[in-house]
Amino acid sequence: MVACSLCSTTFAAGEKELALLQQHTDAEANFRQAAEKLAADWQTQGKTSQAQQVREWIKPLDPLLIYSPKLPDEPQAKVELDETWAKLRADYADKLYELAKVAARERQLTWAYEWTLETARQNPDHADARRLLGFRQFQGSWRTDYEVQQLQAGKVWHAKFGWMKKDQLDRYLQGERFVNGKWMSAAEEGVMRSDISNGWEIETEHYQIVTNISLEEGVALGQRLEEFYRVWRHVFLQFVVPPSDLNNLFAGRAGSSRKPVQHKVMYFRSRPEYMRYLQHSVPIDLSISSGFYFGDRSTAYFFAGEGSDPSSLIHEATHQLFSEANPEVHRVSSKNQFWLRKRFNFWIVEGVACYMESLGEREGRYSLGGCYNERIQRAMIRLYGDKYYLPLSELVTLNMTNLQGRSDIAVIYGQSAAVVSFLMHGESGKYRDSLVRYLQAVYLGRDTQGSLLQATGAKQAQLDQEFMAYTKELVKRINAPEKPSS
Repeated sequence: MVACSLCSTTFAAGEKELALLQQHTDAEANFRQAAEKLAADWQTQGKTSQAQQVREWIKPLDPLLIYSPKLPDEPQAKVELDETWAKLRADYADKLYELAKVAARERQLTWAYEWTLETARQNPDHADARRLLGFRQFQGSWRTDYEVQQLQAGKVWHAKFGWMKKDQLDRYLQGERFVNGKWMSAAEEGVMRSDISNGWEIETEHYQIVTNISLEEGVALGQRLEEFYRVWRHVFLQFVVPPSDLNNLFAGRAGSSRKPVQHKVMYFRSRPEYMRYLQHSVPIDLSISSGFYFGDRSTAYFFAGEGSDPSSLIHEATHQLFSEANPEVHRVSSKNQFWLRKRFNFWIVEGVACYMESLGEREGRYSLGGCYNERIQRAMIRLYGDKYYLPLSELVTLNMTNLQGRSDIAVIYGQSAAVVSFLMHGESGKYRDSLVRYLQAVYLGRDTQGSLLQATGAKQAQLDQEFMAYTKELVKRINAPEKPSS
């Protein structure tokens, strides 16, 4: 077992894979040693601030979290960066990427993608890593193909207004709006858009949003959803990207030519409007919901103001991505009454959505997991305080109807999130790829009551014991007087 502390991922592997992981660990150790020497030299020279920045960069991360880097748009040539430090990181990035290519050839695709992300973090201008992550240089910045298309169409991105025609930006900044071929004031447009059937329509790379709140609020929601999409894709890459596409990209060949799926979202001004719009057409009690993904319409619904909940946004967006981002899954799971007909394994659908509610930001990166999610915390404490535990052998037997009909549904949701957390992080992350395979089987309708054991290769008693050991460790973290800084 070898820990990868910079990318926060640890793995269990066989003899051949351990050799590859050892190479990665050695490369990381050499980089850390060289970086610490540089920091010490700068400290001696009185460059305290620079030394602190280096030490922050290489600080070990929480092993019970998954981290996803925030990559800059601007090439590093435009950023003030010490040449020695930049070269040290660039050399390490080159070694990481070579290891990522080997991992891809060995079909260790999670490792390959993790190390590619770390390559881009260490050297944001690493051309091969950027290409594999879907970026290319255009007009002096790193852009996705979608962004390039918008720019080539004469549009610009504005943080308040989204993608818009470049020659209209000045008038928008002055409070005018171009609607149906004519200019009007922002206030006039606001009145016109007050009914969501005629609301603002905002398009981003992976989302189509309709809202009656404001253009600015719709754009802000689109940005949050795009950030979430990138983290979700990082963690569940193998759910949506065929292995052949990744292998082709690492080999320098073109990957899939498939266009990004754009997911539909409706964002209401208030809870009452949300309820009026949906109350006669959805199969749930909306009075207890703060968001809803309706698979029959391939649309997620949210509202702003009183009663809104950021965690619900993440939860329902997770349902939407698992249901729609993979076209094959979408064809299957969107069939009428697909979930009502399923006999087993509904816990994972809610468990993984609850787990994703742990999304946060730490050490300048996005993070998932740990003991910082309230739902998971309550589940862990209940396991040890109230001794409440539904064995996994019973959990997997629940379908949608009998899970949602339980009086202890909130407790089951919490335990489901805790089990997903265990499968993602427990036992040094050895079940993470198994979890993705299990999710694929469930969403494609190919699962059985024994699919979890089949995917993990573990015995039932073993999984239960390992899960309880993992929760015991998390409870210690929950009860610790201090938590890692955020």
